Formats: sequence, C-alpha cells, structure tokens
Amino acid sequence: MGLVTAKEVAKVINADKYGFIGTFFGWLLMKVLNISTLNRIYDRNKHLDDLEFLNSILDEFQIRFEIPQEDLKRLPKEGAYISVSNHPLGGIDGILLLKLMLEQRKDFKIIANFLLHRIEPLKPYIMPVNPFDDRKDVKSSITGFKNAILHLREGHPLGIFPAGEVSTYKDGKLVVDRPWEEAAMKLVKKAEVPVVPIYFHAKNSRLFYSLSKISDTLRTAKLPSELLTQKHRVIRVRIGRPISVNDQREHESLEDFSEFIRRKTYMLSNFFEPKEKILKNISSSLKVPKAPKRIITPVSPEIMNSEIDAIRSRDMRLLKSKNYEVYLSPASEIPHILREIGRLREITFREVGEGTNQSIDLDKFDRYYHHMFLWDTDKKVIAGAYRMGLGSKIYEQHGINGFYLQDLFRFEPELHKMMSQSIEMGRAFIIKEYQLKPMPLFLLWKGIVHTTLRFPEHKYLIGGV
Repeated sequence: MGLVTAKEVAKVINADKYGFIGTFFGWLLMKVLNISTLNRIYDRNKHLDDLEFLNSILDEFQIRFEIPQEDLKRLPKEGAYISVSNHPLGGIDGILLLKLMLEQRKDFKIIANFLLHRIEPLKPYIMPVNPFDDRKDVKSSITGFKNAILHLREGHPLGIFPAGEVSTYKDGKLVVDRPWEEAAMKLVKKAEVPVVPIYFHAKNSRLFYSLSKISDTLRTAKLPSELLTQKHRVIRVRIGRPISVNDQREHESLEDFSEFIRRKTYMLSNFFEPKEKILKNISSSLKVPKAPKRIITPVSPEIMNSEIDAIRSRDMRLLKSKNYEVYLSPASEIPHILREIGRLREITFREVGEGTNQSIDLDKFDRYYHHMFLWDTDKKVIAGAYRMGLGSKIYEQHGINGFYLQDLFRFEPELHKMMSQSIEMGRAFIIKEYQLKPMPLFLLWKGIVHTTLRFPEHKYLIGGV
C-alpha cells in the first residue's frame, strides 16, 4: 500500500461524500498530480530502515543539497536542544532535516505533519500533527506537548517547524512561512534548552503556489508530489549557532520571543546572494581601476558654522564635551556640511585604499539618511562622522529597498519589520589628524547611545561600521 490512497485524496478535496464517484475523482487527481509515482517509489523503499531509507529516497528523487561542514559542527553533541526551521517545502525539508540530524544524533525526533508520519521507517523519529483536523483535539495536544517536553527532559534533541504547514508566496514574490504557531513557540520557550536555527533555501513548483491561491485543500493534495519537483534544483541549508537559554530569557513575552527566534532563523538567508549580484561583484573586481579624480575643494568654515547654528537651534546637538560637539541631522538641513562629509570621507578612505576614486564620496542614500558628525568648535572642522539610517522613516518612505544593506544582502520579508525598527549605521570615518586622539571615537560612540535614546522606537543597531 502506498503513502496516499484515492479515498484519502477524495476526503481532502471534500469529494468523499459522493462515494465511488468521489473516490474515482481522487484517483484521477492522483494521476494528474503524480501521487501514484510517489506511491510506487515509496513501495520500493519502505523495507529499508531509518538512514538507509532516507538516503535511498533522496537518491530516488534525485534531490541534491548543500550544507557547509562547519555548520554541522554547531549542533550540540550531547544534551537536549530544539532545532527551529522554516518550512518552504512541506515534506522534503522534513526528510532532509531528519537525515542531517540522525547522522549526528540517533536520538533526534521531529514534530512533523501527517505525510512524514505515514512513512513507516520514519515512525520512530516522528511526533505527528495533523493539518487536516480543523477541530483542535485538546487532549491530544496536551499529550503531544507533554511527550515533547519529556523527550527533551531526558536529554534528547527535538526538531520543529513552527509554521505548522508549508510556506506559501507572500505578495506574489517570496516564499515565507505563515505566522508561527503560538503553541509551538510556547513549547520552545517552556523547554529552556538551546535553540538551533536552521534555514532551508528552497521553493516548491509554480503549480503548487497556483493551487495554494485557489484552495488550501488543493495545496495539501499537491504537497506529496512536490517531492518530484526538486530534481534539477539544489536545496541549500544553513545552521546557525545555538541560542543559549540566557539569551532566550531576555525576551520575556511570547510575541517578542517568537519574533527573536524567527528573526535568527531568517537571518541565515543572507548567506544566499543572487548569482547575478555575485557575478556583478566579481566583474567589478576585475575591472582596471580608473585614475582617481581630483577631490573637490573644502567648504568654507563660516558656511558650515552657519548651518551648525541653525541645527543647534532646532535641538539637533546630541552632546558637548570641551571643544567637541556631536550633531545628528537629516541631510536636507545640512547641504554644505554633507558636501564636506563626502569630501573628507573620500580623503580618509583613499588613505587606506578604500576610496571611490570619485571627487566626492556621496551616494543616493546620503540624500535621505541622517548624518551624525563630530564638530571641533575651536578649529571649525568636521573630525569624523557616521551615516545613520532611521529605519522607521526609511521603511515608511522607501520600503526595504531604501536601506543601503539591501544592496548588499537580500532581506527576507520576515526581516522587514526588524529593519523598520533598526538604526542602520555605516560610512564611519575619523580624519587623519584626529585618529590618534582618544576622544573623537569615544564621542561618536557616545553619540550613537544618544541617538538610540532620542529614537527609542528603534530596537536594533545594524550595519557595517
């Protein structure tokens, strides 16, 4: 007997009430969706045990995957832990997770959907949940919760997909998980064991996502045959560093805790830059550098001092220490100071071989980012500066593409909220004459603290500094 029968397919699409006709329609759907092929492959391999079965299935479906060896070394060798993963494929990712984890620890178990639990050789390693059951079986849920906690208390590792079901397209572009199940994250929080984030970089077929838009039941019916759609693709996997219990305890509310773990998981997606961007970077690195242009002339100290008087009157000074003042201002308020920042930035970066070789180092982001700079009131010069992007304003006005970091990495939609709550820092410099003095860098760092106090809606600092 195969994994899925015609009667079960008929039940999924609510055609079972039509008796034989409904079953026949289920059989036709099995043929159309290639579920019959899946059944035949399963029947050929169901006599095998655990890892032997998993390896044979992956070979049968010609599924290729990549994972850095150093990532596997991050998995705890003993004691309990919970692996938390995104769920882009709805079945193959579970099979692949089991293979990778069982090769490291034979006591690993996974909380997975109905499909994996029906695979006889894998039953010893599966704690099942049933996405077809609209009615929540409270007794069954409590039992499952207790069994999972008991498994962890005995010192064994456990894997979960907190979304509870396969990822689907969001905004018609990117594959992301649905909001993670509250019950799953309660389990993770209550367990108080290290959490290992695991990210699967993969997607299902276009037909699958088309059916998902039409009906949840059609999506679920198509799910088993998605095993056949990965033949010419490579599933890429990354494993993050274990998140300690102490780090978890810093996030007291369940909502904050869930967002923290989810963010840690999706941040692993940044390892996968689009190929065209990599090729572009390689191409750029092979180009013969152009001769550096002559740097623009300095801005008059009197003009800069006039702009400083104006922004000081608008309470944009963050702090004062002896002959130094630190300011934070939007670019629109300091056009001449911004020009001087771009000039000094280019000079300073050229001195260490990192200049743009343009006459001034300013880009499109400088026009709408804030700029924090250190002003020497005695010498009337800018001693150093940081570019500061207030995420809430940037995201509201420009979306995720308004961030400089989005040009370097591709942020999954799951991280967009985090970016809107972040202050992006970068393009930092201190001019040569002040680099050996202790105060300038200290005061700029102090300015960062004052910035976070002025804009408390931002929870995170991010960026290359």
